[in-house]
Amino acid sequence: MASLLIAWILVKKKYTLMFHCQVGILILMILAAFNELPLIQYASMKVFSDKILELRKPGDQVVMYKHYFSSLPFYLNEPVMMVGVPAEVSFDSNWEKAEKNFWNPNAAAIQDFIKKPNRIFILLEGQDKESLRSLVHQPLFPILQRGEFALFSNRL
Repeated sequence: MASLLIAWILVKKKYTLMFHCQVGILILMILAAFNELPLIQYASMKVFSDKILELRKPGDQVVMYKHYFSSLPFYLNEPVMMVGVPAEVSFDSNWEKAEKNFWNPNAAAIQDFIKKPNRIFILLEGQDKESLRSLVHQPLFPILQRGEFALFSNRL
C-alpha cells in the first residue's frame, strides 16, 4: 500500500505531499519514542547514584552484587566494590592488578560486607534478590527499585 502511494506521488510529482508525509511519520516516531522514554531511564544508574549520594554518610560503602554496572563508579566518582561478578567479565589485565581490592568474584563474600558496622548499599538485578537473601541472614531494606534493578541497604 505504501509503495503504491509513493509511486503515485512520484508519477504525479507531488513532492510537497511526500515531504508532509515524511514529516508526519517523523512526528509519530518521536511521539512513540517519548512514550518509551521512562523505560529507558530505568536502565540508567544515575537514579541509583543520586539516591546513594543523598543518603550516604562518611564510611558507608557501595557494592555491586553479581552484575557490573559500568556507569555507577562514574556517577559516584569513586571505585565501587564488585561482589559475585563472574570471572567472564573481561577487564584489562592492568585494571585487574590495580583494582584487585574492588573485585571479589565470590558471591558469598557479601556476608563479610554485611557484618561490618557501617552501612552498605547493594545494587543488584531483580533476579539476584533471592540469592542475596539466602546468603544474608539479617534484614535488608529496599531503598529504590527501577525496572529490573534494585538498591538495598543493611540499615535504614
